[in-house]
Amino acid sequence: MDTAFSHALRIVVCQSCGGAVHGAAEGGKATCSVCEEAVELPPRNEAEHGAGLPVIDEAQRMARLWEQDPSAPALAPAIEPLVHGGELIADRAADAFAEWQLSRAALAGGAAVAEDRFYGTTLLLARHMARQGDDLMLRAVLETALDVLPSPARKQVIRGMTAREAARLGDLPASEDWFAPCDPRSYDLHADSAYRCTAAYLATVKRKFEGVLTVLGPQAGALPMCDNLDPLCAVLRANAHERLGDLGKATAELSAAMERMPDGPETIEQVVRSHADLAACRRCYVSARSKIDGSTVLKKAGKGAAAARAGSPKAGSPKAGSPKAGSPEAGPLKAGSPPPPVSTRRRALPWMILSVAFLVLYLVTEPASTTSSGQRIDVFFFVLAVSFALPVCFLLWKQRRRRKHG
Repeated sequence: MDTAFSHALRIVVCQSCGGAVHGAAEGGKATCSVCEEAVELPPRNEAEHGAGLPVIDEAQRMARLWEQDPSAPALAPAIEPLVHGGELIADRAADAFAEWQLSRAALAGGAAVAEDRFYGTTLLLARHMARQGDDLMLRAVLETALDVLPSPARKQVIRGMTAREAARLGDLPASEDWFAPCDPRSYDLHADSAYRCTAAYLATVKRKFEGVLTVLGPQAGALPMCDNLDPLCAVLRANAHERLGDLGKATAELSAAMERMPDGPETIEQVVRSHADLAACRRCYVSARSKIDGSTVLKKAGKGAAAARAGSPKAGSPKAGSPKAGSPEAGPLKAGSPPPPVSTRRRALPWMILSVAFLVLYLVTEPASTTSSGQRIDVFFFVLAVSFALPVCFLLWKQRRRRKHG
C-alpha cells in the first residue's frame, strides 16, 4: 500500500530548502523534490531501541516508571514564544520550522545541548502538521527526527507517533514495520507510554479489544501513563469496553477522563474527531458528554438559584420598583395557582426545534460519511442534537420543580 508513511521509502526534510527528499529505505543518492539538490541518504537505522540495555524485574521497572514525572517535557526558552496553550501558534509555524532546522543542524554537528530544543520543536510541528492534514511533511519531519535524535527513548516516542499515523492512513503493514523496533520494557515513562499507546492503537485497528485493555489496563491509573497520551489512551480504553459490550464501564471511563483533564470534554472530543478512522466511542461518547454537560448545567443553575435567594427580598415584602399584587401592571392572580407554564414552553421551543432538526440529520446521515478532514458527520450532528436538548430538559425540570414546591 502506497501512502505518505510507506515503510519502503525514505522521506526526510531537505536541509537546504525544507522540501521533501524521497529515497530508498536502504539509502543512497536522492534528490530534493523542491530545490533538486542531490542528497546522499544513509540507510534507515532499524536497530531495536532497547538493544544492549540490562533486563530488570518487571515490578522494579514499574516502580521506576511510577516515580517519573508524567507531564510533558519543558519547552526550551527559544520556542516558548511560539506556543500558546501547549500547542504551536498557527501563525508562527514558519518560525518553528526554521528553529527546527537550526537545531537539527546543531545537533547533527555534535551540539548535544540542542537536543531538547530539537525534540520539543519536533513534537510541536508534528501535532500542527497532523491538524493541518499535511501528511507528507509530517512523515518527513518524523523520519528526519529518527535519524538525528541520539536518545533511544525519544526515538521511541517519535517512532510510536509514526506508526500511529501510518495506521490512521490505513497502512497497517507499514505501521507494524515502524513499530517493530520499539522496546516493550523501556525504563523511560514517555517511551513506555508511547509503546503502550501505539500497541493499543494497532490492537484497536485489528479489532483485538481485549489486547487494548491488556496494554492500557482496564481503567485509568492501573498503569503509569504520560499526560500527553492520556486523552488518546482514555478514548482507546473506553472504546474497547464499549466494543466488548460494557457500555456502562465505557461511559464511566470516558466521563472520568473528561473530569480529570484540563478542558476535558473538548480534549476528548478533539481526539474522537481527529481519529475518525477508528470510529471510536460512538455510543459512550454521547452518554459521557451528556453526563458531564448536564452536571455542569445543574451546577450553574444551583449557583444562580443560590445567588437569587441571597439577593431576594424577605417573604411578604414586595421587591422595590415591582408592581404590587393585583395592580394593572402585575395582572390578575388566582389564589394558590403556580405561574403559567406557557412561558417555559415558549422558551424551550426553539431549543427543541433545533435538537429535533439535528437528530433528523443524524438519522439520515450515512455512518461512514466524513468531512474532508476525516471527521465523522453523523457524530457531529448527534452531539449537536444532545447539546440543544439539554436546555429543554433543564427548563422542563425547573418548571416541574417549581410546580412541586408551589
